[in-house]
Amino acid sequence: MFFHVTVSDYDFGALILRVTVGTLLATHGYPKLTSGLKSVHDWLAAAGIPGVLGPLVGVLEFAGGLSLVVGFLTPVVAALFVLEFLGIIATGKKLGKSKFGDYEKDLFFLGAALALVLLGGGKYSVDRLL
Repeated sequence: MFFHVTVSDYDFGALILRVTVGTLLATHGYPKLTSGLKSVHDWLAAAGIPGVLGPLVGVLEFAGGLSLVVGFLTPVVAALFVLEFLGIIATGKKLGKSKFGDYEKDLFFLGAALALVLLGGGKYSVDRLL
């Protein structure tokens, strides 16, 4: 019975995806906010990418990741992550990415974000209460 419920309940799958992806992105964004925004700004600027995006990426990854964990504005936040990871993939060579293995994580997050745009937060989310 349990197997039948979890397999047929996409809301449970959305919960697992949200919490996993949100936690990973929040822990990825936190150092960008605490290690000094100037270092992220300078790193992007050295790659020819507008440095002002550095703090924005840090805020998106940290706050957006936490938002996904609780399921708040899931499709909107996920769409912002789609844009972020499309940008990362498009500028990969500038960021020092030269082989497929360098893009695996970015492609995973892109696919997960696209799935969350389509699935939404599900019934185990704050979105459901709004």
